[in-house]
Amino acid sequence: MKRSVKILLAVLALVLVAGGVGLGFALGRGNGSNIAREEALNIALDQAGLSKSDVNDIDIELERRRGGNARYEVDFEYLGTDYDCFIDAATGQVLAFSGPAANTAGGFQSFGQPQSQAPANAPAEAPVNAPAPAQAPAAPDTPAAPETSTAPEGSISREEALKIALADVGLEESQVYDLSIEQDRKKGTAVYEVDFDTEDTEFDYTIDAATGAITRMDSSPKQLLGQDAAAAAQQSEELIGRESALAAALADAGLAENDVYDIGIELDRRLRSVCYEVDFETASTEYEYDIDAVTGEVLNSRTEPNR
Repeated sequence: MKRSVKILLAVLALVLVAGGVGLGFALGRGNGSNIAREEALNIALDQAGLSKSDVNDIDIELERRRGGNARYEVDFEYLGTDYDCFIDAATGQVLAFSGPAANTAGGFQSFGQPQSQAPANAPAEAPVNAPAPAQAPAAPDTPAAPETSTAPEGSISREEALKIALADVGLEESQVYDLSIEQDRKKGTAVYEVDFDTEDTEFDYTIDAATGAITRMDSSPKQLLGQDAAAAAQQSEELIGRESALAAALADAGLAENDVYDIGIELDRRLRSVCYEVDFETASTEYEYDIDAVTGEVLNSRTEPNR
């Protein structure tokens, strides 16, 4: 009888210990279903073959996609090159990666396997509880990739890219506003996207970051409101409202609201005009609209493949 009691007590002790370990693990994750932001950052850094001390301008956002799983978007910069990584918030799987380490041609690369299985020397069981970032730097070819794929030393600066665009249109920096300069990659080539406005025209330039050559230039006249309409637009009750602006954009695209996700609607007050900027995505396409905030007219629209 005493022996049976001792065995029962031993079994109960083991059950309590196992339960405490499980509870500690659940609490340690901080979220029963999503990995922590720091884990997402480590996965992205590992994909680039970099460490946290190497990079700057770190940005980590948790996106809850309509009709899909939550994902982290991790952005950072290293030696003038921007890196973007999308990571499944539940599994830690790398969904897409943009940066020199993704492939030699640059641009986004999609992945079908969890990021922690990508390095050749990572153990097969790594995705279960531990992300692979701590092991991946041992991969022989990953650390060297940023050094061989970053823009060459002879690349032009952001300021030089702006000067090239302004010279092409015959303007000075003091004559433009809403100025934006972003580094990007087009078909494996580093470029600068330079955008600015004058009172009546919007300009969009794409400039080769290595040579300074203008590879694309778009200009479009602004839709200006009359003085009476502009005055009326200053009163919020005269605006069509965000819901109507979204409806106008969706109608133009031939979509319903439940067909899209990542919806963004912003009221933009420009010189003598007020419009709603409406953005949304489908599984294959990204949409951007400018909707007249008074009349509901579609002023501009742009689409591009969803990478």
